Amino acid sequence: MIPALLSPPMIGLFFAVAAPWFVWMQILYSGFWDYFFVYHHFQRFSQTGFSNAQPFWFYVPVLLLGALPWSPWIVRACSWKFLVDPERVEIRSLMLVWMLGILVFFSLPNSKLLGYVLPALPPLAFLIADALLGWLQQRKEAATDGAEGQEQQPSRAERSLYLGGSLLLAGSLCVSLIALVLVFDSTATRSLSKQVEPLYSPDEQIVMINEYEYDLPFYLRPVNDPWVVSGWQDVAAIAAHDNWRKELYDAGQFDPAKMRAVLLLPGEFVARLCAYTGASLWMWGKTAQAQDYSFLPAQAIVFADEKRTVWRLDAEQRRQLKDCQAAKPGG
Repeated sequence: MIPALLSPPMIGLFFAVAAPWFVWMQILYSGFWDYFFVYHHFQRFSQTGFSNAQPFWFYVPVLLLGALPWSPWIVRACSWKFLVDPERVEIRSLMLVWMLGILVFFSLPNSKLLGYVLPALPPLAFLIADALLGWLQQRKEAATDGAEGQEQQPSRAERSLYLGGSLLLAGSLCVSLIALVLVFDSTATRSLSKQVEPLYSPDEQIVMINEYEYDLPFYLRPVNDPWVVSGWQDVAAIAAHDNWRKELYDAGQFDPAKMRAVLLLPGEFVARLCAYTGASLWMWGKTAQAQDYSFLPAQAIVFADEKRTVWRLDAEQRRQLKDCQAAKPGG
């Protein structure tokens, strides 16, 4: 079995498909292999200090929630009698090892992302479905085999518990998901982009203040990369937090020219704003960020809520800014 799984032609095909991309990235960006394989795999697995630190048991409730509305059937699917059934023990053992292998392996590192445990859901779904089908088969046999079958038939209370609980969870889950979509969609980047899009031209500059909306360039399709304004000089603080700032800073180490062009300090941003010759400049940031830039509260606000604000500065507004007038020769 093992030699068949480790077929040299198949291993060669795997590397022929995957290796060129990694080789080309290393050629383009020196140090990529160390950053990708060592830092983001071995060090992330074995060390602390990365984002999403969670306890060892974190993925257990994640799997229970991910299996909704069929989670109650996990009790039956994980019972010893069910797992060691001679007719199904091999396939059920395979599914159990598959699920537990992924669950335990990804529970070991301190950093845990939800996506890590997703490969454990297919074997869990198989076990749940197998348990449900087995229960239905028992019920069918009990109905046709008379008194002998009645001994195996689940009680009415058991049927009501499993089926009623599953239906209740299914209904609650659907209603909750609809409610969550309605609540969060109004403040999602996609919804904000739709409000801005009629006024926005792709050749205008986008500026993100002390935050980075990953999907904003996807929705607005800007010609130029957004400027991201933050305290990029504080390298120690950036290294201490595994977040969007560290991701952008790390990426900048592979392309210093691009880093200087798009990752701006607050003082650099004001100078760049005054020198900008395009039509409008769009600024995205938390509403509280307005107090960090004296000229922002007086400018046209395209959108604002309790969390975020979108400002639009056209050429005339920029010319009237005191900071820009002071930067002019003789200003």
